[in-house]
Amino acid sequence: MAELRVNNLYLDYGTGATANAILKGVSMELQRGEVVALLGPSGSGKTTLLRAVAGLESPKSGTITIGERSVFDGERKFEMPAEQRSLGLVFQSYALWPHKTVADNVGYGLKLRKVPGDEIAKRVKEVLGQLGLGHLGERFPHQLSGGQQQRVAIARALVYNPPVILLDEPLSNLDAKLRESLRFELKRLQRELGITSIYVTHDQVEALSLSSQIAVMREGEVVQLGKPRDIYTNPKSRFVAEFIGTSNFLNGRVSATDGDRVTVDTTEGRLVVRSSAGVPVGSEAIVSARPEVVEISTSSADGAVPNEWSGEIVTRMFLGDAVDHVVKVGGFEVRNRSNPNQSIEPGTRVYLRMNPELLTLVPVG
Repeated sequence: MAELRVNNLYLDYGTGATANAILKGVSMELQRGEVVALLGPSGSGKTTLLRAVAGLESPKSGTITIGERSVFDGERKFEMPAEQRSLGLVFQSYALWPHKTVADNVGYGLKLRKVPGDEIAKRVKEVLGQLGLGHLGERFPHQLSGGQQQRVAIARALVYNPPVILLDEPLSNLDAKLRESLRFELKRLQRELGITSIYVTHDQVEALSLSSQIAVMREGEVVQLGKPRDIYTNPKSRFVAEFIGTSNFLNGRVSATDGDRVTVDTTEGRLVVRSSAGVPVGSEAIVSARPEVVEISTSSADGAVPNEWSGEIVTRMFLGDAVDHVVKVGGFEVRNRSNPNQSIEPGTRVYLRMNPELLTLVPVG
């Protein structure tokens, strides 16, 4: 059984002709232990969706089910109050009581639920230990680092074993190094505890590294839902390809198909792509090539491999763990990402090779 189901959820603000639709028929399902990342630009509806699941926003129609409990049903005009949904909430701001110790902050929700004191102490000790905070139980929030405060907020959400945890950009207030460290911490906790969660983020690295599924949102709709690797390697639209990672977009027209082998003619040459997208001959299409799949060399393969183009290095950028080259090929500028040991001077004539298996065909429109 799914831990969380959202079905055909609509939500708007205002009335009549002035109504502004924020969610437009959103549906998704989380199995136990899954993490779904909601990823999209500002205004795409991802935080509104999370708040609707939490009971902090009132949809106009649709249903929300947690386990076997219906918590919202637009047709029956039923809406369970937020405090009765028993969900864990972790927001961008830590929202810790400054006058309470770490242990008291974490156990506060249990106290409100009239849990016996000895049980509170046991569960607080357990969750603080899981998060590496066992030695900080008697400290106050102002005595903690930002990363420690965020872990306290997560512990507070975990302590009463909620069926689903909702996280709204929980790492965005932290510096890059600490964000990376806490990503590993969250991944470990998810694996060990089997946490089911919705994770709102605008950070594609967080979405790719932490989630079981990614829901890419745009203007109140889920435009693609799938596993992180599938979303990255097989985007269904240019919007998804642009939003998840970096890509080269090479415009052309399909000139031939042979099973899953598709030939696309561009202004700068022919490209062969392995694709099941089903774009018919004669249709406009875009070939998406991630920078890391574009190989670069100062010598030609002389026709021994498909998809070899020649061009000239325009610029290069040293990124520490990689070097990016921008290569001018006629009307295209193609970005390559290479091992940091490969760094080629601007102005050098080079050859680009693109493996058909690693390219993506994106329909136009």
